[in-house]
Amino acid sequence: MIGISLTGVVAFDGVSIGVAHVSTIDDANSAALAASHAWQDSHDMNRALQAAQQTAAQHGETVVDNSLSVDADGTAHVAVQREATTLIVRHIHALRSWIEITASGSGRSVSQ
Repeated sequence: MIGISLTGVVAFDGVSIGVAHVSTIDDANSAALAASHAWQDSHDMNRALQAAQQTAAQHGETVVDNSLSVDADGTAHVAVQREATTLIVRHIHALRSWIEITASGSGRSVSQ
């Protein structure tokens, strides 16, 4: 019984970390798209950053400091970070880097 429980906890942590990586990449792209849209509407980097931050915050993530850039064609690039939800890994200092996830994304709004 203990072996089955331990296997379940390890499996949960592994799946949680994997899903967090994939969703963070998607969320980074969404934040970049929001920043691109705001940039194209205003050409104001602060508004673009606020749009990226709001989108990231909706998913429990934060925008990495100084990671936002916008290309001449309006494509925005941004990095976001989050911490994966785990049962055991978060308590093991040597494995802490496994749950601290940073992903970069890019997006270009096509609306005018």
